Amino acid sequence: VGLTSVIYSPVFCVFFLGALGFLEHFRPQDAATKIKADFRELYTGTVSTWMVANIFLFGAVSPKFRTSASMSMHFIYLLGLSTWEAMRKEAADRSTVGFEGSAPQPPNYPSEKKFWVQAF
Repeated sequence: VGLTSVIYSPVFCVFFLGALGFLEHFRPQDAATKIKADFRELYTGTVSTWMVANIFLFGAVSPKFRTSASMSMHFIYLLGLSTWEAMRKEAADRSTVGFEGSAPQPPNYPSEKKFWVQAF
């Protein structure tokens, strides 16, 4: 657990945040900004989550089921990361509403009738 916290977790956090920043904005400087802004929170959450998870995994799960339990825990953890990021985005979007006319606009989807007319 100690080596994972010192070596793997920081590398994972940097790559995860870097990928999110890059995929959201497609610019390397945005990836770097995201890493600087969110690294500490993600790292502490990762270490505290996996410390408890590993105690459970190696203390309570039979070696026969350890791999499947570990993969299940990874899946749940990734769902948690996705939820964490979505909630952060939503909170950031709400905090900008009302400033300098920056209220989010609804998407401009064509009406169903207009879509079918244009499609054919």
